[in-house]
Amino acid sequence: MPQDFINGLPAELLCQVFDRLGHQQQAEAAATCVRWSEILNGDRYVWRRRLYLCPLNLCENGIGDVEDMRRYRAFAIKDTLNTPERTDLRYFLNTLRRFLFCEKVRENVEDLRLRLFRYSLADLFANEGGLDFPKLRRISVHPSLFLNKRDLMKCNITAPNVREIVLDDSNSCANPLVQLFSEQITKLGVTFMDKVMFFAGIGSKPFVNLQCLTLKALHGSHFPRLFRDTDFTPTHMQLFRRLRFLKIDDGENVFFPAYECIFRVATNLKTLIVLGRDMSEDAFNAIDELKQLEELHLNIEIHKSWSIRKLSLPNLRKLTTYVGTLAPLESAPNLKSLQIQNHTQLRGRFMFGEEDKLAAYFKVFNAHLEELLLKKVELDTTFVNQICTLTKLRTLEMNSVESEQLGVQKILAALPQLKRVRFVKCNLVKELVISFNDTNQDAEREDLDEGFEDEENMNFFNKLMLQYPDCGIANEHSRVVRHSPRDQVTMYPSGYQVTMHHFWKVY
Repeated sequence: MPQDFINGLPAELLCQVFDRLGHQQQAEAAATCVRWSEILNGDRYVWRRRLYLCPLNLCENGIGDVEDMRRYRAFAIKDTLNTPERTDLRYFLNTLRRFLFCEKVRENVEDLRLRLFRYSLADLFANEGGLDFPKLRRISVHPSLFLNKRDLMKCNITAPNVREIVLDDSNSCANPLVQLFSEQITKLGVTFMDKVMFFAGIGSKPFVNLQCLTLKALHGSHFPRLFRDTDFTPTHMQLFRRLRFLKIDDGENVFFPAYECIFRVATNLKTLIVLGRDMSEDAFNAIDELKQLEELHLNIEIHKSWSIRKLSLPNLRKLTTYVGTLAPLESAPNLKSLQIQNHTQLRGRFMFGEEDKLAAYFKVFNAHLEELLLKKVELDTTFVNQICTLTKLRTLEMNSVESEQLGVQKILAALPQLKRVRFVKCNLVKELVISFNDTNQDAEREDLDEGFEDEENMNFFNKLMLQYPDCGIANEHSRVVRHSPRDQVTMYPSGYQVTMHHFWKVY
């Protein structure tokens, strides 16, 4: 396309293209030509970016282009980012306060991310006359080592539009910002290393308007203290009852005894996300009572027996589960999106004799499912046959999937209604029948390997695109590999090997 034609495109059309680019891609586009740079450095895009303020750009030698810096609406403030030894941090604090509290910045800032390790919140926000942030909507805080109870009295700020607070690492003192804005925030995120720090960080406020809660447990000790039903007060129970969104990221398994208690109270949830290790059968059965659920993401091992309850969720639209323990379903009439991923093992396939159980599982949603996402799984014949029964499927995405070429071709032939198919880092196996003699077997194998992968990648995906032009097929770093009769061993970047001898089991 001629350069003059591209430069002649209206700015509105170029903005529609730039809106689809990531931050790094926008930076590369801005360096292409003067016109693109002017568009990408306009207020439309500057207001979406975050400006980092640290002792390197707020120092005695100057603070850069002040007028350009004031155009930003989101700031990340960090006082230990490669700080030179000779840097006067007191000067940094004073300069930061002058810049942040000037009228043009203070009245327009919408997002603050604070990583202050050498200052307390009182050092930053203390002001006898008070500080008003009329447009501030989100605050993310990594508590200072110097945070103490006196900060609550010294932080004299008002921000009537604050709706979200994120505590990246709560400590043993109540966070003053949480206490100040507890009655108006609708979203709260808390990262903690111990349940004592969690309860201290959020304090005892009722959070009457809170609708979204995100909890993340970090590794704090070799023997972390588990949450118990008795740890939660009636105020906490009311908090869970009002929630519409709950995400628990529990790599330490500290919530295992409390899942059931939380789920039985949080009956108004529309989105539930659990990332962790284990969940008891009783806790899983409690999910069946959450009849308003629209999204359910369970990346967790479910302890199952014959008394496990199959979920009947009339409003469920999106489900994420993994093949180790597929979340059992009884009824999901509105399920439109399903993501299956392998959480406990990097590859797997269904056990022999499980075909009937898998067919019954897919029968719950095969007449209305529109989107299927597969991540880190192996498509064997059993699974391929069930995918072919999804008569309403519109989108199929495979990420790190192992499959035979014939399986992919069978799916595309059986589902003509597909509008989008995406392959990401997949291995598509091609069966090769080759006769080798005993004398030059290894030499012939090496000759076949040379150039095989690149040529087959291009040929296979090009053929698919030509054969199914309405399918919107896209490929990102997927490859065609030869079948090996030996055990398939995959080497991953971290250095460990995985042999393809795992099996899935359907419950």
